[in-house]
Amino acid sequence: MFVVVSWLLFGIAASRLEDCSGRFEVIDNWEGGCNVEMDIVIKKGTTAWILGLISREPLTLANFWAGEVGWKGTKEITVRSYDWAGKQSPGSVFSTGFVLNYNPAIKSYKDAIKKITLTLKYTDRTSQKCRIVLDDKPSPKPTPKPDPKPNPTPIPTDEPEPGPNPTEEPTVKPNSPCDKYKRALELSLLFYEAQRSGKLPPNQRVKWRKDSALNDEIVGGYYDAGDYVKFGFPMAAATTMVAWGAMDFKSSYQRAGQWDNVKAMIKWATDYFIEAHTSKYELVGQIGAGGPDHAYWGRAEDMTMNRPSYKISASRPGSDLAAETAAALAAASIVFKGDQANPEYSAKCLRHAKELYEFAEKYKGKYSDSIPDAAKFYKSWSGYQDEMAWGAAWLHRATGENSYRTKAMEITSILGSAGEISWDNKVEAVKILLAITTERQEYRDAARGFCQRILNCDTCKTNDGLVFIQPWGSLRHASNVAFACLAADAAGVTSIPYASAKHQINYILGENTRKFSYVVGLGSRYPTQPHHASSSCPIVGPCNWDNYRSTKPNPQVLRGALVGGPKSRDDNDYVDVRSDYVTNEVTTDYNAGFQSALAALLSTCK
Repeated sequence: MFVVVSWLLFGIAASRLEDCSGRFEVIDNWEGGCNVEMDIVIKKGTTAWILGLISREPLTLANFWAGEVGWKGTKEITVRSYDWAGKQSPGSVFSTGFVLNYNPAIKSYKDAIKKITLTLKYTDRTSQKCRIVLDDKPSPKPTPKPDPKPNPTPIPTDEPEPGPNPTEEPTVKPNSPCDKYKRALELSLLFYEAQRSGKLPPNQRVKWRKDSALNDEIVGGYYDAGDYVKFGFPMAAATTMVAWGAMDFKSSYQRAGQWDNVKAMIKWATDYFIEAHTSKYELVGQIGAGGPDHAYWGRAEDMTMNRPSYKISASRPGSDLAAETAAALAAASIVFKGDQANPEYSAKCLRHAKELYEFAEKYKGKYSDSIPDAAKFYKSWSGYQDEMAWGAAWLHRATGENSYRTKAMEITSILGSAGEISWDNKVEAVKILLAITTERQEYRDAARGFCQRILNCDTCKTNDGLVFIQPWGSLRHASNVAFACLAADAAGVTSIPYASAKHQINYILGENTRKFSYVVGLGSRYPTQPHHASSSCPIVGPCNWDNYRSTKPNPQVLRGALVGGPKSRDDNDYVDVRSDYVTNEVTTDYNAGFQSALAALLSTCK
């Protein structure tokens, strides 16, 4: 998830929109692309608008937060306003931002921009054209934010260090690598507490968070990222991944003194999923609309915008969402099985998992077709078949019923292969899970092949050895692969590149040439400006876009959060700046595979 706003303190290409009295500013650029922020002064009132971009060269446009992007060929783009952004009064300033991609053969983003004409059309069919005028004077450079200096004195916060008792000192002070795994595991669970929505429990350890979103149709669950939408699909995927690590490496959580905390983390999600399963063939898949939510920067506790809920049903199916939620609940049922404190909870999770899988089977369709708002942020690109196999595989593991194993194997046989494991794509993850649960050679070979293909690909790595899969959340992708392959190795799948998998996590913890930890609050040099609204706010006083623009560290230390990481195969292609939502955003799914990989590594410590 991301947030794009229009006012920044600096730009690398100061320019203006002639005839629109506006601003067109490139705030970041790379070979073949740039981040743009734009203001247009609206000349007349309108209830909707269409922005047209025409170029003399092929281009693409992405992440336009106020409208839906469409193409007419390769040189003409139209953006139709979302309902919430369409209404504009005369003289108002329409502000937005987007990513512009163009032919890398064009030497400069300035040359690409000069080829573009903008036209803003109104509902009365009138329009205003905007000509982009780049200043001839040298472009002001962004002031690079230096890496955080060693800081032995913690940044002031009312949050206690994590531990069994919120008033105690940290249970782990890292000295050895194994101690660092324990500490990072402890902190990651604290991050999930910072993401809680709803009525917080008495033992809440993140004290700068309070009750929030109590009027949601379904109260509870986790906020997705630095914003406050509750997206059910990635929330379920993160829960499944954490539960997998918890069941396979329970001893690691017990060793770190975090078993009760990981169960609480999983249950915060599964309680929400159970409540969201409002009838046999109905599931709330999202609460909060992306656009209005991203237009707000402040505390979760201070939100006043409307927070609609979106459901899948028999008439609006979402097999991927239903099957992934079934997977999360089935995996959780294994974690909670035999729990003396709540002996009936495991069966409750499993009952809902079975019903949701039946829903996914009976009414086929992609959830992002049924919940269009989710498609703008978490579109189901891989379709629903991988989740159908994934859900069946987890139900087989939870129940031992061969019918689920048969379904998982039949669907997996038509899935092909993938180059990632993510909230969207479980193709390779389900093969690894089947390798563990069935021990069939075909799945063991597939698991080995995937791990070797990704982890042994030297041309796919940074100089420091990070597996680079894609720019957005690069560390999340490396962590997911690392965990799945470590789980396969622990289950006896031979010839897994264990050292490379381990290095992905060590890289994140600071084993890189920058000696920089990408986990907030871990070590002496770590991100101080994660793209996260709540932690950017002071304990008391106003919090708004001024806090977003602040160049100071976030007042609240978002301990345990894993940031996105480098956005290219250059290890230095990372800046600790709040506005960089590609490299410095945090999300619940970023931490999931990372946390489970920590548990896997801790299990090998003496």
